[in-house]
This record gives sequence, structure tokens and C-alpha cells, in this order.
Amino acid sequence: MDVYLALYGYDNKYPVHKPTITDVVLLVVISVALNTLLAVVLQNWLDNEREESAMQ
Repeated sequence: MDVYLALYGYDNKYPVHKPTITDVVLLVVISVALNTLLAVVLQNWLDNEREESAMQ
């Protein structure tokens, strides 16, 4: 919640920290990393499920 208030302000007050290009780059990098991790985990899970069903 504190991060939200720092970025977007509270009521009529201006944000404490205005987003910079560094903030945008970090947001994109973290988002891509999390999405990649999710894709790898799900792919491994699907591969394991496929192997188990093929053995039966």
C-alpha cells in the first residue's frame, strides 16, 4: 500500500516519487522474468503429466 501511495499519491497530494524510465524498465524486466518462470513451471508440469499418461 505504501508503494501505491508513493507512486500515485493520496487524495489531492502529488506522488512522492514520479515514475522514471528506470522504473518502467524494472517493471518490464520483472514482469518478463515472472512470466517466463510461470511458463517454464507450467511446461514442466505438462511434460510430467504427458509422460505419466503415456506410461499408463
